[in-house]
Amino acid sequence: MGHNKLILSLFVIFCIYLVCHASSSGEKIGNRARKYIGSRTWLYAGSHVTGANTNKCNIFVADVLKEENCHAPNRYWWYSPIGAREWGNSNSAYLSNSRCWERCYNPVKGDVIATGGHVGIVSGDRKTTSASAAASPAGLIVENDWGFRSGQNPTCWRYRHYRFYC
Repeated sequence: MGHNKLILSLFVIFCIYLVCHASSSGEKIGNRARKYIGSRTWLYAGSHVTGANTNKCNIFVADVLKEENCHAPNRYWWYSPIGAREWGNSNSAYLSNSRCWERCYNPVKGDVIATGGHVGIVSGDRKTTSASAAASPAGLIVENDWGFRSGQNPTCWRYRHYRFYC
């Protein structure tokens, strides 16, 4: 009888851990993204990862996810994160066939939010943190209401951080 109580207690503790861990991972991802507001690392003109004169919003998202030990899908076996168009594709094979990601419809902090040409991380209530486009002032990491504006219809993905096989 004592053995069964021990197993049950461990199971309950494990379940509590999973629930707490899953709910806190979005907070961690969103907070990590916010830490880079104003950063010049992902400048359009900069040479980070993809070279100068390329948009790097997808690289920013992949870098933040990697820092939080989350699996960011790659196009190839080497470091080549999927682009904004793929994040914005609601039928993306990279994401929908992954055990690590699930499509979500009510974005919360830590979710990846994308349209066909831009991607960012939900970092607060109706706020997104992303690498701004080349034409924007200085091309810095910004936080604004992109993805939540009237007429925008973004695709959102939530990391299943509580899964062991991601």
